[in-house]
Amino acid sequence: MSEKHSITGRLAIDIDEDDLKAVVRYSPDAGGSEWDLQAVNRFIAEHKITNGIDRAELEQNINKLLASEDSFSFILAEGIPAEDAVAAKRVWAASVVPDEYKPDVETVLMTAGPPEILVSVTETLQREKTVVKKNLLGLGRQRTEKVVETVKVQKEVPAEILPDVIEAGWVDGGSFVAEIRSGTAGQPGKDIYGKPVPAASGADDFYLGRGISQKGGRYIADYSGILRRGWNWAEIIPLRGHSWSVELSRDKNTCLFQFKPGDRELSLPRAGTIIDKAVAAGCSEETLIPASKVRALMAASVMRKKPLVNAVLSTDDDASFEIKVSTDRLKAVLAMHKGRGRGRPLVLKQVGGAIKSSGLKGLNLKKIQEDILDFYGSSAADIEIPLSDGVAPVNAGAAELEWDLEFLPEDKSSEIRRRTLDSLQTITASVGSVVEYGPDKASAYAFVIDGQVIAGCKPEAGKKGKDVFGDVIEPEITDDESIILLENVSLKNGCLFSDSAGLLEYFDMEGKTALRVRNYRDAFCDVNVADDGMKAVLSGYPAEGGGLPPSLEDMNRLVHEAGIVKGLSPDALQTAVGMLRGGEFVRSLVIAEGQPPRNAGEYDLNFKIDLNADEAVSIDKNGKADYRKQQHFANVKKGDTLLELRLRAAAGVPADGASAEAAAGEPVDGWDIFGKTLAAKALKMPAIEAGANVLQQRDENGRIFFVAEKSGRVVFEGGRLEVQDSLAIKTDVDFNTGNIKFEGDVRVKGSVRDGFYVMAGGELTVGMSAQKSLLSSEKSIIVNQGVKGGGKAILRAKESIQTAFAEQATILAVDDIVVKNAVFNCKVRCNGKLMLVSDKGYLVGGRIQSRRGIEAANIGSLSGSRTEVSFGQDYLIADQIEIEEKEIGKIKKRLAAVETEMRKVEAAGNTTQLGVLRTEKLKMMKVMEKRSLRLFTLKERFEQHHPGDVIIRGDVFPGVVFESHGRRLEINRKESSVRVIFNKETGMLETVPLKVSAAVGGE
Repeated sequence: MSEKHSITGRLAIDIDEDDLKAVVRYSPDAGGSEWDLQAVNRFIAEHKITNGIDRAELEQNINKLLASEDSFSFILAEGIPAEDAVAAKRVWAASVVPDEYKPDVETVLMTAGPPEILVSVTETLQREKTVVKKNLLGLGRQRTEKVVETVKVQKEVPAEILPDVIEAGWVDGGSFVAEIRSGTAGQPGKDIYGKPVPAASGADDFYLGRGISQKGGRYIADYSGILRRGWNWAEIIPLRGHSWSVELSRDKNTCLFQFKPGDRELSLPRAGTIIDKAVAAGCSEETLIPASKVRALMAASVMRKKPLVNAVLSTDDDASFEIKVSTDRLKAVLAMHKGRGRGRPLVLKQVGGAIKSSGLKGLNLKKIQEDILDFYGSSAADIEIPLSDGVAPVNAGAAELEWDLEFLPEDKSSEIRRRTLDSLQTITASVGSVVEYGPDKASAYAFVIDGQVIAGCKPEAGKKGKDVFGDVIEPEITDDESIILLENVSLKNGCLFSDSAGLLEYFDMEGKTALRVRNYRDAFCDVNVADDGMKAVLSGYPAEGGGLPPSLEDMNRLVHEAGIVKGLSPDALQTAVGMLRGGEFVRSLVIAEGQPPRNAGEYDLNFKIDLNADEAVSIDKNGKADYRKQQHFANVKKGDTLLELRLRAAAGVPADGASAEAAAGEPVDGWDIFGKTLAAKALKMPAIEAGANVLQQRDENGRIFFVAEKSGRVVFEGGRLEVQDSLAIKTDVDFNTGNIKFEGDVRVKGSVRDGFYVMAGGELTVGMSAQKSLLSSEKSIIVNQGVKGGGKAILRAKESIQTAFAEQATILAVDDIVVKNAVFNCKVRCNGKLMLVSDKGYLVGGRIQSRRGIEAANIGSLSGSRTEVSFGQDYLIADQIEIEEKEIGKIKKRLAAVETEMRKVEAAGNTTQLGVLRTEKLKMMKVMEKRSLRLFTLKERFEQHHPGDVIIRGDVFPGVVFESHGRRLEINRKESSVRVIFNKETGMLETVPLKVSAAVGGE
C-alpha cells in the first residue's frame, strides 16, 4: 500500500433514482478539499447509507482512493431489487373461419360496434332520510328530524378496455377457447437506506364479454359464433353455423340429407360439395336432384328455422317386382327393382306374399329369403332371383285328332270355294303353300280366331313333364308324319292351335291330313258423321281371300242407318264401291255435306299485346338458352293501344266506305245433313269491358280502340280488360322468375339474386336483400335488409333510395339516400343527402358524392381505410360533362381525319370529293361549337355552390379525404363530433365542433 495518507480534490457520492446503488467518485483538484481516512469515513457516514455495504471491501477501496493521483470511483453500496410479480398468461386456441363463412364473418365484424362489457362496482353514498323522534314520556306531539346515513350500492359500469380488435376467428359452442396459465407472486427488495422496495403487482385486468365462461383454468365458448378479442377483453358474437350430413337409406338406393340450419346471415354450404359427398357415399350423380334444388331445400330450412331430417336428394323412381315364368313354363324367376327418392318403395312383405300366392311349386324359401335380403342390403338396383324349375316332358309318337270346332256346311263352303277361285292370284302371292295345296281343293272350311284350339291329340306313349306350378305337361307328337301343319297352325301341349284369325282349310289327301289358316275377310264400310252434323265421310277396306265384296245397296243401307237425308253425293257412293271392289282402301271419303249459315259481319279482335306471354326461358339467335330473360305478363306504357275491334264485312258485302250496319249484311240460314235448319247470326258486339286504367275510344270508321291510361301489366279475365299499375313478386327474383321489367310499382317479397335485375317504372320495394344485381326505378327504391353487392350491384333511382346497409355497390339517386346502418366500399352519388341514421351508421371506404352532404355516426376506420367524400356540387351534372367531353373528343378525331383526306384529294385534283369533305367539316365544326358552348355552361353550373356539410356524430379517422370545388381536406388524426364545411370566406374546407353554428360556413 502507498505511503500517501491524504489527497486533495472533490469527492461525491452518486445514487441512482431507485436508491439501489451508491458510487463514490473522486476528481483531483488543487482548489478542492483535503481528504484523509477520517474525513472520507465521515463523508460517507453523512449520507446515512446503511444497507448493501461490504465493510472489508470498503476499507480496501478507501485505501486505493487515498493512494490515487488520478480520478477514481468505486461502488459503495448495492441494494436488493424487488422481483416483480408475473401476471397470468392466456394461451388462445387457434380459431379458423370456415371458407364458406369468411365473407359473412367479415361483414359481421365490420358492422359490429365496439364491445360492451360491464363490471360490477360498489359505491358508497350519503343518503338523507327522515326519522320520527318520540318524546321522553310519550306526551305531546312527535317530532321528526333528518339524518344522513351511509349506504353501499352495487351498479354496472363499462369496463375500462382498449376497444381495438387484435384477432378474430370462429368457435363452436362448448369448445375450448383459451388456457389460463398462473402467474408468480413478487418478492420485495431493500434499498441502500434499508427501506423495503415493493414488488410490482401482477394485476390481471382482463374482462370477459358475452358468450365466454371461465371453468377452472380454461375459457369455454357458451355458443357458436365469432370470437374477437382485444388487449384486455374477449367476447363471442353469436352466429350459429349450418351443419349437414348425407347417408344412404336401408336399401342403399336413396340418398338422405340431414341439415341443421344456422343463422340466416351465414351463406349456405355449397350444393356441389353436398352432391360430391353423396356420390362418394355410393350414389350415381345422374340419380340425384340438381344443385339448384339442394340449395332451395337448405334456403327453405333456414327461412323456416326448421332442420331437414331425412330429406331426399335422390330423384324419384318406383320400385317394382315381377314373377316371370318362361313360355315353356319350365323356369320361374323373381325380378326386383328398388325404388328411389319418393318413389314407391320395395316392400319385402308384399314380395313374400306374391311368392306365396304365385302357386309355384318346389320353392326353397330359405334360400330365396337369403337372396332377397342380400339384394336389399346391397347397392344393386336390379336382380333376378331363381324361384323354381320344372321338368320337361319326353315327346310321344303319332296321335289321333279330336276336332274342337264345327266346319261350315257344304253350301257355304261351295260359295267360298267359288269366290276363292276368283281371287286366286292375290291369295297365291301371300300364301306359300297355295301351289301344292290349292284353296279350291280343301275338303272343308271353318272360321277361327287367333289362339283358338283346332283339335286335340292323343299321343301313343311318352313321358309326362311337370311345369313350375306342378301341372302335368303332356308330351308332344314329334314323329307323326300323317299330320301336316301349314301356315298359321301350331302344336302345343298335345293340341293344335290357330296362330291367327282367318279361314281354316282342311285337306284330306292320300291318307294325310293338312291344315292351314289363311287371311279371309269380307269387305267392311263405316260412315262417320261430324259432331256438328255438317259432313259425313266413308271409310272401308276391301274383301280379302275370297271374302264378300261390297255393293251399292250396302252403301245406301249405311247412309240410311246414319240418318243422312240431305246433301248426299250419289257419285261419291259409287266411287267408294268401285274402289273397294278394285282392292283399294277408302279413307275418309266425303259423301255428304251441309250448307253453313251465312252470318252477318262480325268484329275481329286484334290484340296489340301478347296476352299469353309466359316464357320461362329465351333462346337467342345462336340457340343459347337464357333463363334470366323470361316473360310472364304483358307490359305496356301509358297511351299504348291494347286491343282494336275492326268490323269484318259479311260474305259478298264490300266493307270499304260502307257504314258498320251496311257492312254487316243480312244473315242467311243454313242446314245440316240431318235436315236441321241452322240459324244465321246477326251483328253482335263482343262482350269486352274497359276496366281499371283502360279507356275505350271509337274512330270515324267504326273501329273501337282500348288504350292504356297508365303504365303497368295487362290483365284480361271474364271479358274485362284492365291495366294493373303494380306488380307483386311473392318469391325471390331468381331463375324461377327471371329478370323483372315493369312500367309501374314493383314489390319483391324476397331477395334479388346474383345476376338478375328489376327495373320499375314506379316505386321499387325489396322485402329482403339485393345481391350482385341491378335495381332501377323511375321513382324511389327501398331495400329492407340491405345490399350485398360484391362489387357488381347497381341501385339507381330518379327519387330517393332507402336500405338497411350497403356493401360494395354503386348507388345513384336524384334525391336523398337513407341507410340505417353501414356503407362499406361503395360508390355513392346523389343530389340530395346521404344519411346513415343509426348508431352503427359507419361510412367506410369507397367514393361518396352527395350535393347536400352526409350525416353519419362514424366515417373511416381504425385501419385507415381510404374514404373519399365530396359535397356541395351538382354531381349529376358531372356525368353530363363527361358525356360532352367524350363526344367532343370523337368530333376532334374525325376533324383531324377529314383534314388529312382533304389534303390527299386536293393533291389528286378530285374537286367533287373535296367539296363533300368540306361540307362534312363545316357541319362538324358547327356541332362542336354547340357542344363546346354546352360544355362551358355545364362546367359553370357544376362550379356553383350548393348548401351542404358533413356531420359526424361519432369519430372520423385518418385516411378520410373531404373534397368540394377542388379543395381537399385530409384527416390525419382522429376527431370526434365534428362538422366539415366549405368556408366561402376562406374558400377552404374546415372542421368545426358539431355544436358550433353553421354560420361559420356561410350557409
